[in-house]
Formats: sequence, C-alpha cells, structure tokens
Amino acid sequence: MERGTPLKVRYDAEHDIVCVTGPEATPRARAVSGLEDVAELAQSTAEHHPYWGLLYHSSEVAGAVLDRWDGTISDEQANDIRWSLREMKSALDHMTHG
Repeated sequence: MERGTPLKVRYDAEHDIVCVTGPEATPRARAVSGLEDVAELAQSTAEHHPYWGLLYHSSEVAGAVLDRWDGTISDEQANDIRWSLREMKSALDHMTHG
C-alpha cells in the first residue's frame, strides 16, 4: 500500500475494537473477514456450550453463501447448507425444549 492511501477506520467503543480497511475492501471482503472471527469462536467453543451448534452451523452457511456470492451454489453445496440448517433447527429445539 502506498503512503497516503486513504483508509477506512471504524471504532466499536462498546467492545473496544478498531477495524481498519483499505480503499479496495468491498462489503463482501469485510464480511468474509468478520466471518473468520465468528468461525474461530465457533470452532474454539466447547460443543457443550448451549449456543455452539447455532453459531457453528450458521457460520458454515454464511461462509458457503459468501464463497459463492458472485456464482451459483451447486447441488452438493445446497445439500450441505440444508444439512447445516437442520442442525441449527435441532440445536434450537434442544435449547428451547431441553
């Protein structure tokens, strides 16, 4: 990056997080980057945490969608998304019905 290149800075005061992006960062690229943080949390959270399944499977679905944002979703990818959605429903049912 050249000196003097304009950067976009966003500060989340509630969580004390600073996010700096370059001029070419698209909304999709920022979403992919943020999803990496979500996926890391989901993968590092113990499976016995009550929200683990929702977080993990929703990040899998979001990742699949972002990967194919400008393309088409194959039948295999659609089946993977359906499976994740069923897992999310199961996790939600388990949380709400014990």
